[in-house]
Amino acid sequence: MWLKRVRKPYIRLSRSIKAYSVRLRKTAKQVVASVLWASLVTSLCAVPADAFTAQRDTSTLTIGVLQLPTSLDPLINTQQTTRDITDAVFESLLSPDTHDALQPQLATRYTVSPNGLTYQFSLDPRARWQDGLPVTSADVLFTAKLMRDRHFPASNRYGFGNIATLSADGPLTVTATLRGPYAPFLRAFATTPIVPSHVLGPIPVAALAQYETFNRRPIGSGPYVVSDFMAGDHLTLTANPSYYRSTPRLQKLIFKLEPTQAAALAALKSGAVQMLGPSVGITPQQVLTSLQIGRFSAFASPGSGWTHIDLIESGFLRDHIVRQALTYATPRQRIVSTLFNGLATPADADQPPTSQYYEPAVAGSFPYDPRRIPGLLLSRGFKREHGTWRKFGRTLSITLWTDVACADCRAVAGLVAASWSAAGIPTVVRTLNQHKLFGLHGPLFNSNRLFDSNLNAVLYTWATSAEPDDSYYWTAPMIVRPGHLGGGNFDGYSNPKVDQLTNLAINTPDEAKRVSLYRQVQRLLVHDQPDVFLYWTSHLTLAVSNLHGYRANPFLPGVTWNVAQWSLS
Repeated sequence: MWLKRVRKPYIRLSRSIKAYSVRLRKTAKQVVASVLWASLVTSLCAVPADAFTAQRDTSTLTIGVLQLPTSLDPLINTQQTTRDITDAVFESLLSPDTHDALQPQLATRYTVSPNGLTYQFSLDPRARWQDGLPVTSADVLFTAKLMRDRHFPASNRYGFGNIATLSADGPLTVTATLRGPYAPFLRAFATTPIVPSHVLGPIPVAALAQYETFNRRPIGSGPYVVSDFMAGDHLTLTANPSYYRSTPRLQKLIFKLEPTQAAALAALKSGAVQMLGPSVGITPQQVLTSLQIGRFSAFASPGSGWTHIDLIESGFLRDHIVRQALTYATPRQRIVSTLFNGLATPADADQPPTSQYYEPAVAGSFPYDPRRIPGLLLSRGFKREHGTWRKFGRTLSITLWTDVACADCRAVAGLVAASWSAAGIPTVVRTLNQHKLFGLHGPLFNSNRLFDSNLNAVLYTWATSAEPDDSYYWTAPMIVRPGHLGGGNFDGYSNPKVDQLTNLAINTPDEAKRVSLYRQVQRLLVHDQPDVFLYWTSHLTLAVSNLHGYRANPFLPGVTWNVAQWSLS
């Protein structure tokens, strides 16, 4: 039944729906459903006559943002705010819909060989660049070449290093052959935005990052064209009249820079802007407060960010039973219901309930239950002395680190620390700015962290991809250590069976087999608890209620992913 969540991965919260809440339970279906709640106003407030002044022009929509990108090159700058803009300007070969099914964009069809080594894409002959030239296989080859060029500052080269050969069979067919099977390749390659070879080809690769002509007024193949870019104020997109699919319904999109989140909310309420996307970082409480005004709709979809606590495996934390005890002392349900008003999904492992790879059997694992802690710790030789757990003359105590600039992180860390301390495991919260937290001498990269007599845990959020590669997080070769800082295994976690399963998964072209492998990995992670898995974040959007066609997409961060279908009434 958990697959039902994949079919309805978003919800529109509007004034027409009565208030209700969802109690969190242990079954996979109910865990997934916990994100699909709304708490909405029961009566419609009167609206001042001038409140809709900015909305009378139904051909223009203004979107509030907290920053405007310095570059609109979609291969270099992939921040969420940038994607809000570039998803309307550029297209990729394929794009995931709200069910995570890859749909045609520049490619009309694709095939994958049975051995998972050869991928062939057929391009849409109607596709045109915004200067009128056709999109061809040369553009796809050029984009792939850039992504593999070490002189080009691509933000993410994920999957491109596995290509053995890339060729074109005429202007509309591209074939990629891999060195060996690599399951995430299709999504990594096919969802990368394609850039025009005739525009960027003549520019030296090393100069592309500073090529202002393209970075500020790019030429894409999408439904909108950048027509005005005023740094520090706004950016305007205009409908592409020659868009090969259909002319967008909205003539203009204006991205208006707001100095703060509070200013952005005030602009929405005054009518100066008509939409605030997930990049603004709206909180659940702000959503509820705004809905009480009565003329806005809210949209929620589960995000790809998993908030967790890394348990750095030194001293007592090398014992998975101690790590299990900490998870039993963590009130995940209370975090989701009180700090996020239910607009988050409790996490049990590293795959979200929206994913086909999610293991339903892990739902509700290690629920908050402090009564189980004494049995676990006593079995490991700990004794309760003066309200704390001690062994070998040392107290089991934790320093919990997090980002000082993240209000949600600080709130969650405070609640966790209080709960761990109440269970007899004294915990102190320490905050650092992001640069220091993730710096070489911070708690994650510190070369002494796996041998430190002080026990450290780090709370932060990481994003996963629809086609996972667990090897980066969990395999022993990816343990971060001196001389090897490129991995993502900060915990020092090592389980040979997990290494074997993850390596098999990324090299298995058969989808059903990959599903089985990743579900086995999740069961092992639940047993070992290298992290305390907390919750999956939600993407929240507020917009005027007369906006139609927008749909929150949990598999795409850019708010404009289906912008050609938007309209204002």
